[in-house]
Amino acid sequence: MKLNYKISQGDADKFIGFLTLGILYCLENKIISIDEAEGFIFKPYVHDLLEKMNSSDELVDVIKLGCELEDIESLMPDRLQDNINGLFNRTLSMIENSREIGRLVDKDIILTDE
Repeated sequence: MKLNYKISQGDADKFIGFLTLGILYCLENKIISIDEAEGFIFKPYVHDLLEKMNSSDELVDVIKLGCELEDIESLMPDRLQDNINGLFNRTLSMIENSREIGRLVDKDIILTDE
């Protein structure tokens, strides 16, 4: 089974912000590893895709800096929590400053057998 979530480009930043916020919350509370967070969102491919979509600079920066968390963990482990907290707060700010979408979000959620 595969879950496909398709959302209009105009609403994508906020949706990706929600996903990023949840991942950062889980990292902050040691529920998931940095490796798992990279598997979901913090990878150069996502950063490049967001740039191509002309996503907000704030979101692109958060993803780029999230890609560096593994390096921070290995080189400056005492600064890891501060970096995660900073990314969390930047993501919150980006979401807060996004336009209201309302309940009629243009999206499709499809479950396939692929």
